[in-house]
Amino acid sequence: MVMRHGADPTASILAFDADEWAAFKAGAADGEFNDLREQASTID
Repeated sequence: MVMRHGADPTASILAFDADEWAAFKAGAADGEFNDLREQASTID
């Protein structure tokens, strides 16, 4: 998986191999990042 910041298409890319991407998806599905979403909603 390769991605970059959508607001800055000239920014560096982030590259993840299949195992890293699978671990990220599993963590997201398990709610591992929910606290980050809650923190972001409190930032003005």
